[in-house]
Amino acid sequence: MKGNVWGRIIAFGALISGLMSTTKRKRGFQIVLGALAGLVLFSCTGNKNQGNDHQNRHLADSLSQVADTTSLEARLERVNHQLEFGKDNYSLYYDRALIYYQMGNTAQALIDIDKSLDLNDQAPESWHLKGYFAYVQNDNELAQKLFKESARMGSDNPETFYTLGQIQFFKADYPEAEKYYNTAIELDPGDPTYYFAKGFLYESQGKNKKAEELYNLALEKDSSFVKALAQLHDMYLNVYKDAGRASLFNDRILAISPGHPVGHFNEGNMFFRMANAVTDSTQKLEFESTLRMAVSEYSRAIQNDPDFTKALYNRGYCFFLLDKYDEALTDFKKVIELDPANEKAHFMSGSINEYFGDYQTALASYEKAAKLDPAFEDAVSAVEDMRARLGVRK
Repeated sequence: MKGNVWGRIIAFGALISGLMSTTKRKRGFQIVLGALAGLVLFSCTGNKNQGNDHQNRHLADSLSQVADTTSLEARLERVNHQLEFGKDNYSLYYDRALIYYQMGNTAQALIDIDKSLDLNDQAPESWHLKGYFAYVQNDNELAQKLFKESARMGSDNPETFYTLGQIQFFKADYPEAEKYYNTAIELDPGDPTYYFAKGFLYESQGKNKKAEELYNLALEKDSSFVKALAQLHDMYLNVYKDAGRASLFNDRILAISPGHPVGHFNEGNMFFRMANAVTDSTQKLEFESTLRMAVSEYSRAIQNDPDFTKALYNRGYCFFLLDKYDEALTDFKKVIELDPANEKAHFMSGSINEYFGDYQTALASYEKAAKLDPAFEDAVSAVEDMRARLGVRK
């Protein structure tokens, strides 16, 4: 059965060009040559994730000012005291909503922002804050409605329009998203995030040159803006096929922040590509040594961001190629914990459990992978094999 397991792994993970048969393989060096396709190669944004980790910076600044001036408890006590003499002051409820949100009491924050709007429904900042609360709770429809109301009330907060752009971007309404990004840029032309967002919008439509111009414009505003550097790295590596130029962008990331997880993730991918370039089975030591360097870089990325699923997956894949199956399985399980919809991690977990002889667990993993992606041919084939072996009917 092991021969079928490793044949399946290579069919999934490799760009094999006839080195060996895919059905009769030994577990070892030759069967894993060319396994680049099993790796996740995009560093930070990947497929339409450019805004998921964005916080409203203007709101974040307000929150940090609240925390820096004095303790949240003392600030809350002060606002409560002011409210005893100014119960009709909408701005005090707004301030208290910020404090409660910073303290983790979102329910009370919502009550206070509603009270603020009851007292003054013409205040754009209150509509914005309520929209932000909806946005961070992933209620994009409500957030969009509230941000639009903030804009209608005359908001000059660029984040109102930036976030509206993000919502439209994830709906694939690119013209509307671009309109909102342009407004954010007009309101705050010095913020690199808005140029980056517009650049990513263009890149998502295949307009790479326009995207590159905007990423570089973001870097003119802030030369340490890592997102733009990371995206330019990915663009030169994967679109323009210029690994040398790509590495220059990654060098800048690590020069700005030596421990940056994206920088070490990219370094790990570089070492993996070097290992993948080994085409002679007599160079097993070089292959394995280079993979260990990739593992080291992925580990540094994970050390600085324990929830970096792409680094965890890639490290697990390298462990797998190095025959360190327990370590690989641990990483794949962590990926599944963080990202249950990752069909590749389910497939790899199934493959390792199949090798260990735990066919029931392997079947469950294969079935999950195939359910998540019905076009995943190797997962579908693995399900059929496991069901046949276990005598399980469909």
